[in-house]
Amino acid sequence: MVLEYTLSAAAVARGFRAYGATLLGYAPEAGLVRAGPLALDFFALALVTALSALLALSTADSAAFNSGARAAGASNEDSSCDSAARM
Repeated sequence: MVLEYTLSAAAVARGFRAYGATLLGYAPEAGLVRAGPLALDFFALALVTALSALLALSTADSAAFNSGARAAGASNEDSSCDSAARM
């Protein structure tokens, strides 16, 4: 899931960089750093890194929430069984 998200975020980040450069009146290639045959896009790299960190944090929070909800559900089931057994 993280790999798929990172690849799609990279394509969107490249588009955002080109759109932002055009919006500010620059050529779409203005933010690229040429390194021989390669064109490095540091804005897109920073955006993908930030979005990947956000994804990792939200995945960890979701796992913690699910564990807590599962534990709370188990304790509620135990207490309802105890009250039914007492009747």
